[in-house]
This record gives sequence, C-alpha cells and structure tokens, in this order.
Amino acid sequence: RGTANAYTKIGIRVNIGHSHSAKIKDGVYQAGVSGLLDMGYNKGASSWSNSHIVTYSNGKRCIITMKNGKWRA
Repeated sequence: RGTANAYTKIGIRVNIGHSHSAKIKDGVYQAGVSGLLDMGYNKGASSWSNSHIVTYSNGKRCIITMKNGKWRA
C-alpha cells in the first residue's frame, strides 16, 4: 500500500491497485477503481476511472479503461 509517487523512488517497475484513478509515472502503473464511479460521497468532477492494468508475458504493460462497461483498443 502506498502512492504512485512513493513507489517511483524504489527504482523498479511496479503495478499498484490501491487507488481510484489510473496513472503512469516513472515505471509505476496504477489501476483505477473496479466498482461504481458514483459512490454518493464523491461529488463533482473526478479523476476516478474503471481502469485495469494488463501485463503481457514479455513484461510490457498497458492500462485499459472501461467506458460504459466497454473498452476499445
């Protein structure tokens, strides 16, 4: 558990999922939330997204963001 900014300091590529917003920073990939984007307590504009990290067998990674329950390559 920690922030993407904190993980950039350890010097290795990592995937983290303890957040609500997707992010890529200095080798750290951060997934978004898998649940509802409207939880009742989050009002107004938000960076929350339904985003998932895909890590391929060759080590490459990508973030897939769902819009209305669908994704597009």
